[in-house]
Amino acid sequence: MSTLDESARAVTPDEWRRNAFDALEAGSIEEAHTLLRQVLAARVDLEGLNDLAVIAHRLGRGEEARTLLRAALAIEPARADARANLAALEQLAPQTWRGSNTLGGSDPGMYERAFPGMPRPDIISEHCSRYAFALGLVGGADVLDLGCGTGYGSEMLSWSAASVRGFDLWLPAPHEHPSWPGVTKLSYGHDLCADPLPSADVVVMFEVIEHLPCAPRALEIAWRSVDTIIGSFPNPIHHGSWMNQYHVNDWSLEQFEHELRRAATASGRGAIELTHHHQPLGSPLLIQGRDPAASYWIVVARVAADAQPVQLARPSGAVAVDPSAQVTIETSVAPAVSITPDMPVRDYWHARAEQHTADRYLGIKMSKFPEDLRVYEQLLWIAAPAVVVELGAQSGGSTLWLRDRLRTVAGYRPDAPPPLVVSVDIDLSVARRNVALLDPTWADTIGFIEGDVCDPAVRAEVGRQVPPGARCLVIEDSAHVESTTTAALELYSDLVPVGGFFVVEDGCVDVEWMRTFEDWPRGVLPALTRWLATPQGSSFTVRRDLEVYGVSCHPSGFLQRVA
Repeated sequence: MSTLDESARAVTPDEWRRNAFDALEAGSIEEAHTLLRQVLAARVDLEGLNDLAVIAHRLGRGEEARTLLRAALAIEPARADARANLAALEQLAPQTWRGSNTLGGSDPGMYERAFPGMPRPDIISEHCSRYAFALGLVGGADVLDLGCGTGYGSEMLSWSAASVRGFDLWLPAPHEHPSWPGVTKLSYGHDLCADPLPSADVVVMFEVIEHLPCAPRALEIAWRSVDTIIGSFPNPIHHGSWMNQYHVNDWSLEQFEHELRRAATASGRGAIELTHHHQPLGSPLLIQGRDPAASYWIVVARVAADAQPVQLARPSGAVAVDPSAQVTIETSVAPAVSITPDMPVRDYWHARAEQHTADRYLGIKMSKFPEDLRVYEQLLWIAAPAVVVELGAQSGGSTLWLRDRLRTVAGYRPDAPPPLVVSVDIDLSVARRNVALLDPTWADTIGFIEGDVCDPAVRAEVGRQVPPGARCLVIEDSAHVESTTTAALELYSDLVPVGGFFVVEDGCVDVEWMRTFEDWPRGVLPALTRWLATPQGSSFTVRRDLEVYGVSCHPSGFLQRVA
């Protein structure tokens, strides 16, 4: 080992660098190298580098470990520990992460993911053919490979793309964490149905959509990041859930196309254009054209060149208050509903449902049944929330009503914290205007957050506005479709304390006899039923007894947290 004497150690690093560069300029390259190496050997913790390499190896980061050990040896070539460890790593190199026997999942009889070296060359051939096809479409592009698995496809895409990032829910063990030279980053533990994605040019989704429990929502998230999706889907006749336990979506080609278009619209992208390829049964080759009977469908979806972005702005039915309008019964009260002794319940319900769309609070439109509002008053007293999180504000009438009820109830509790309503909507322009018109001091008790309730960033902002430890009542009254209801339950239910309530409004859209208008959406109750069966949902119970008055827009929607 080369060492420095005490006089040499007294020389500052800057002086050593100057000496080294003086030697370099004089043509003494070897001397310059020796000078810098010696001062680094004296000042760098080489034992720490060696130890860091050992830890990196145990984390499955073999290339990082080798880099650290080579750096230690470049500074001090005679260092025995680093040399021995590097030699040991080089002997292990052929086995590394690819030697793991669980890369394909825990069931060797049915692989959850394809992987290099798998004993089914027909499967890996089919998968690689799709990535080879995509190579010609991603040249010079920034690409997101969703459901990247072991990353072999991400590596292939890097051969022509400007950059590639892979994302997968899988959490590989440290010894099987994949590493590829061409991929910018592989992100594991990433939930495609919930977690946001970075902006890019192209999303590749090969053999992943059929695995996702909320695939429509995952497609919406993808469309928010790119204007091109290259996706594949297996024909369920040949590869459905009946023979593969990891497949949860058995879509036809028509439904696959529909979901791509619906998600593009829901994310604001507008119209898209589709081109088709397919793989015949038993062949890895891609054939141009649309074939509903094929084994696999490969669809390239691009935002149309003349597409107009969809304005996701105004909540349905939002109405601005006219400050010059005279306050009268006609401008403040919904039209009356008549009832006769022999009137069928169905007819009465439809009359009431139509009426409630014209109801108002303080002159602001508020589409709520008074029976449901009376139950809310009871919950505000019983559960004693300090904060109401309102997902869907419409015209702002319900925001003011909830704030006013909170404030009234708090007046009967001397120790009650200040009331707060946090209201979220995709567009709050009408609600803000109406609320500010009636209450110039609204900001003391109301927080508005503009954005998509499905967006985790919006959920994070709600968390910032809710005071730490505050008891919350959450009301989901946004889009009333399955993906949004699921997202609201998954993202916001943790705000509710034990004994508190989460209300999923307007499940009536899924009860056939209660459907009053043809354009009502669907999906609230299916989303609720599925979520209640999850570990997260098992903490809540449905309180049908809170549908107290026999008429409610929220069948099965009053949920109480019990654990």
